[in-house]
Formats: sequence, structure tokens, C-alpha cells
Amino acid sequence: MKLSRASIYGLHSALQLAQDRQRTPIPCRQLAEEGKMPERFLLQVLRMLVNANILASTRGVVGGYRLARSAEEISLLDIVEATDGRLQPDDLDMPSLPGNVESRVMQSLKSAVACQRDHLADVTLAELLSTPGALGG
Repeated sequence: MKLSRASIYGLHSALQLAQDRQRTPIPCRQLAEEGKMPERFLLQVLRMLVNANILASTRGVVGGYRLARSAEEISLLDIVEATDGRLQPDDLDMPSLPGNVESRVMQSLKSAVACQRDHLADVTLAELLSTPGALGG
């Protein structure tokens, strides 16, 4: 499994916002600068996270982004699927395999993806922030 740049930026931004104890909106520009991320691309990622109810946005001079839910309620799976879509096995074209073997391979792949989803769902932003050295903390 490989995380996309969108997932990594989304995770980094969500961790930055989870660290903010006042839960005040933080502008995209500030998140981008502190996280060394390109602002234009980050804005697209933040919109995906707002659409998935991971972040909330506020317009205006004092606007920005904040977590829509507590850090304990947001999982790594939430962020990955908000930015990359639902995890699922790739459609494989296996014409050289007998039908029953192809079916068994697909069952195994589906099982592997289910395990990945379970593991990612078990890891929350709060747990990641408690990791020594998280975001320089």
C-alpha cells in the first residue's frame, strides 16, 4: 500500500489542527507554511477533508480550518479514504488463470484490503499525536 501525496498532506494538516488546543480556525496559508506543503494543492486536499466531515471551514478574515470532530474520532482510514477514495482491491485481469483460481486470488485480495482498512481505522489522530516526536513535539 502506498499513501498518495494528498493523503500525506491531509494527515499532516489534520495533525497540525489536532494540536491546536483552542480549536481556532487556521488559514490554509499557515498550514502550508508550517508543513512545507504547496498551498494551492493543500487547498484542494483541505476541501476533500471538509467534504468528508473531517475538517470544518470558516470563511472571512479570521477564517480557516479546524477539526470537525475530536482527534479521538478521526482515524487514519478516514483521511486516506477522504483523499484517495475507498480502499479496495484493484481490478485484475487474469485471463491465464482458471476461473476458480482467479476467484480465490480475488478473495485473498479482498481479505487483505479488509485487514488494511481495519488497521487504519484503529489508528486515530490522538494516538498519532501521542507518538514521541510527533510534529516536533
